[in-house]
Amino acid sequence: MRFLDENGAELAGVGRDLALVRSIDLSLFRLYVGETRFRVMCDVRSLLLGEEGATLGYAASRGATDEVARELERGMARYADVLDAVFGRASGVSVRDQSGSGAAGGLGAACAAFLSARLDGGIESILELVRFDDILATADLCVTGEGRLDGHTGVGKVVSGVAAACARQGVPCVAIVGEVKRGDLPPVVRSLAAVIPTVESSEAGEEALDHAEELYVRAARRLFSLVAVGAGLGA
Repeated sequence: MRFLDENGAELAGVGRDLALVRSIDLSLFRLYVGETRFRVMCDVRSLLLGEEGATLGYAASRGATDEVARELERGMARYADVLDAVFGRASGVSVRDQSGSGAAGGLGAACAAFLSARLDGGIESILELVRFDDILATADLCVTGEGRLDGHTGVGKVVSGVAAACARQGVPCVAIVGEVKRGDLPPVVRSLAAVIPTVESSEAGEEALDHAEELYVRAARRLFSLVAVGAGLGA
């Protein structure tokens, strides 16, 4: 497919060109897609636009300044308008309003528009595929993990899906995480029995990333040492 500006010139696939998109050439694309059905598993349920969307919600963590993030957001809004104009609104719903449209930097929206894909929660789909509820039925404890525990954890991240499944079956769930960001954490976090950070002191940034595996092993040892103590006390 080719993205074209108002003069019909092809645009490069970069963020700054989002606002310049006026039409999309699908002549070759449709030959390959045909009648294929697509199901996309999204790692988050974020919408395409807004404070928690693909750009404003995540651009800062990728190094974008606030000014750049706002510019990308305006471009993404224009892009969403073009998608609606080219593909129409499935069931009267704009692509920007579909749960998961903001996943992977807006790839969810692209899949919904170009492929008419069904956007499903990634962790919920995986837990269903591995029959996680059956596994929990014989479990005494569940250990999960995530790079950072923050406000985005509740929008479809692994920890939120696993914790919710454990809560339904009454199985205690512990999360080993690289970092806990202060601020408003989603309600699902409160169902965790404990949160074990991998960083033991003032290590941060690149230093912690350089020793991620070692830090994770240490955190796991601390966790299971506590489990052993609890078992010995009959807790």
